[in-house]
Amino acid sequence: MAFADRLPVVSAPGETHGRRASRCAVRTRKAVLAGVVEGKSSWKIAVILGISRNTVDFHIKNAMQKLEVTTRNAGAYQP
Repeated sequence: MAFADRLPVVSAPGETHGRRASRCAVRTRKAVLAGVVEGKSSWKIAVILGISRNTVDFHIKNAMQKLEVTTRNAGAYQP
């Protein structure tokens, strides 16, 4: 199954407050990280998800900090 076919909905109309916005952010983060695992560039992930490259890089940077890794590839292959 292709990367784009497995992606959750990144946002939905009206999901801008509280828990709904939080769930939306989590779905976006997971979708970004799925793209990293598949070796996609930030630009390609951004185009597929319909978000900015800066947003993609933001999610990757935060994940790298949480995983305590220095490269996105190391973060993608954490056991």
